Amino acid sequence: MASCRRIYAMASAGALPRRLATISGGTGVPITGLAMTAVLAALVSPLGDLGTIADITNFALFVAFTMVNASLILLRRRHPHAARPFRVPGSLPLPGWGAMPLLPRLGIATSALLIVNLDQDAILGGLAPLATGILLAWIWRAPHRRAAAELAKHPDRPGADRV
Repeated sequence: MASCRRIYAMASAGALPRRLATISGGTGVPITGLAMTAVLAALVSPLGDLGTIADITNFALFVAFTMVNASLILLRRRHPHAARPFRVPGSLPLPGWGAMPLLPRLGIATSALLIVNLDQDAILGGLAPLATGILLAWIWRAPHRRAAAELAKHPDRPGADRV
């Protein structure tokens, strides 16, 4: 059920269509995301046994955990002087990158280990929606990339400082 909140958060941030951020007036439940999750679960459930579906879900979660940990490392690399609301203890040198937190590196290694120990059908079953999601995100973000490129060409225009 956490997926309906993820859909709501992504829609609120503009990564998905805004209408997916609709919430119930009385309860605050992201009703559109909940309905979408329920329909998707109903469509997927007859496709295989519960164990395989759980393994595919695990694959998706392990990929997400890997991306979160990699994002932390990349943000430290690309924006070393940015304000940090929290500290990650245990930084060790990473050749060519400087001091990087150890915990995200362990998180990536652990997730990779868990992924390679999943059933091959689960990995293949997880790669299809992952590839579809990447393609859809690329298509959805295309107008934003063009707008950012245009603003970067003209730094004197309003909004160029946000690129």
